[in-house]
Amino acid sequence: MFIVLFIIFLAGTLYLLNKHFGEGYVKSLYNLSKEYIYTAFETKNLSSIALIIFWCGGFIALLLILYALGITPKDAQSHSINKLQLMGALAILLSAFIASMSVMKSIKHSDEHKESENSIKNSKFYLDNLVDGLEVVYNLLKDGNNNRVIWIEAARTLENTLNLRKKVTEPSHQEILEIRLMKYRHLFYKLFTTGENHDSLPTSFFSGIKEWKSTTDITKAMKQATSEIEAQVITEFAVPESPSLLYLTPSSIMSIYNFIKFPDTYEDPLDKFPSLKEINIDEYFKDMGYATGAKEYIRYLKKSINS
Repeated sequence: MFIVLFIIFLAGTLYLLNKHFGEGYVKSLYNLSKEYIYTAFETKNLSSIALIIFWCGGFIALLLILYALGITPKDAQSHSINKLQLMGALAILLSAFIASMSVMKSIKHSDEHKESENSIKNSKFYLDNLVDGLEVVYNLLKDGNNNRVIWIEAARTLENTLNLRKKVTEPSHQEILEIRLMKYRHLFYKLFTTGENHDSLPTSFFSGIKEWKSTTDITKAMKQATSEIEAQVITEFAVPESPSLLYLTPSSIMSIYNFIKFPDTYEDPLDKFPSLKEINIDEYFKDMGYATGAKEYIRYLKKSINS
């Protein structure tokens, strides 16, 4: 009902303007106003919509003033209008139009500012929750466990957390997010590698048995995992619960390891530095007395490559 009344209001305004000033004026007014009107209804901004209706009503009132002053479409066609009378009416009409457009622009700017603030707040909210989610996943796995249930919980939390990424919309927040993602990729990498050389965890780890370090053969490890499931005692007084599987699910493993891997679209910030073949060592390390050791090391590497 509200929209129907507005359309009637607007149609009436355009009809009267067309009668007085011709089709060209109506087109000009349309081009000036369509963006604001579209934005107001698209965002359902009630203050802007109210102003649009007030503006249309004001124009109708001013055109009625023209009629009251004796300026009719017939007068406009016959050129019998008193020039001073017409100039006064047009001055009122133009002043009202400029004032209303100024108010509309001011409200539009205010609305855009509020929308920008809300967008920043929402982006920050999702950034904080995404980082919190990564911390939850890390806390679930940081003890190096191979518990099937915990891995499933961690993988589900991780996937739901990463889904928030598309809602981090602010460029500055996205840059911060990349830093946080790199931090947690490194933490997970250290969790699931062993020794100084960061070797892969043995296959037996993923069987879910507690003795995975001493049972390196996957066949034996899986046999042990399934035998623990089957070894349950049934009595007339106690029926065992459904057995819990031990071995880790492939989907949970793939989720965690896929996160550790850098995405194919990753742009390494270190790519901006020259390669060993391209670098002019003396020029690059000019005035860096504190980097003499690093400079000579790179010089050695360059010579070894070229030799």
